[in-house]
Amino acid sequence: MTILEKMSKRLYDHGLFEDQCKQIIEEYLASDLGKEMRGRINEDEAVYPPQLIAIVWIGIKKAALIWMAKKCPKHWARQLFVD
Repeated sequence: MTILEKMSKRLYDHGLFEDQCKQIIEEYLASDLGKEMRGRINEDEAVYPPQLIAIVWIGIKKAALIWMAKKCPKHWARQLFVD
């Protein structure tokens, strides 16, 4: 499974639709949060340590909250992304 697939699945499992997952990941990769992952997002997640995947997920969650604030401020799943 690629990092992109894993992060998309995690977003989906947290209550987002596939098109929303795609938009959030695109915004994540376009931001400073995701700049280090731009060239790696399509690589196999198994070759990376789990700690890196956890850090990527933290960035994706932050990107999801930013996206929701702009696009769907009352999204029911918002609380699933707040630590």
